[in-house]
Amino acid sequence: MTRDEVREQVVAIVCRVLGVESLDVLDSSTARDLPGYDSIAHIQTLVECQRAFSIRFSALEAGQIDSFGQLVRLVHARMLR
Repeated sequence: MTRDEVREQVVAIVCRVLGVESLDVLDSSTARDLPGYDSIAHIQTLVECQRAFSIRFSALEAGQIDSFGQLVRLVHARMLR
């Protein structure tokens, strides 16, 4: 799976979690840039990413994700393992 395909799926997951139809998300986007994205939404997003991609994040990794781009990179890296 390409990074762009991963990114597209992660955007869809964030949209579902936030209950919106679409989002304009940059790799540099943070929780402050996404209306309604709080700590609960972050956890839900991580859980949904783990389910969708059949991967697992460590607690350390989950705590260090501070931008959308970092999340996409981490998911993509896991897909390559």
